[in-house]
Amino acid sequence: MHFEANEEQVLGVFSYTTDGFSIVESASATLVKWADILQINVFKTDQVVVDCITMELVLEEEVISVNEDIPGWESFISNCRKQFPTIPANWEIDITQPPFAANYRTLYQRN
Repeated sequence: MHFEANEEQVLGVFSYTTDGFSIVESASATLVKWADILQINVFKTDQVVVDCITMELVLEEEVISVNEDIPGWESFISNCRKQFPTIPANWEIDITQPPFAANYRTLYQRN
């Protein structure tokens, strides 16, 4: 997505700017610049009846986790694909098999 310098787009708990995004929950916000992401990992957790996909964003001093149940997940995944075009196109399909297995994968690693 392209935004003007002061323009911001809000989708679910995510707000996007030209150089990053924020996750707003309750009274706090976590700000992340796309350029600060060192690694992106995904895995599933078994929730008895279904699996839940989680994405870890590895930064210099912290790891931020978001999962598919968070409002705005689809737009977040779409924005990640635009920012990191080397993310495999079918990762969401590939991670689903086998069911109830973690299927931990690294989607992006900064060189």
